[in-house]
Amino acid sequence: MDKRAITGLIARLQNRIIRHGWVTTRVVAPPQDLRQRILILRLVLGACGS
Repeated sequence: MDKRAITGLIARLQNRIIRHGWVTTRVVAPPQDLRQRILILRLVLGACGS
């Protein structure tokens, strides 16, 4: 996967999460070496209020 494909994948996942109402949750790709052909995405859970 190239950078454009990864960005598109993250955008699709993010939109799906938002459609489920989780508007403060984010999908991120931490820095990594993709030469091993493994992509790690991190789900960062958000919260509202205290």
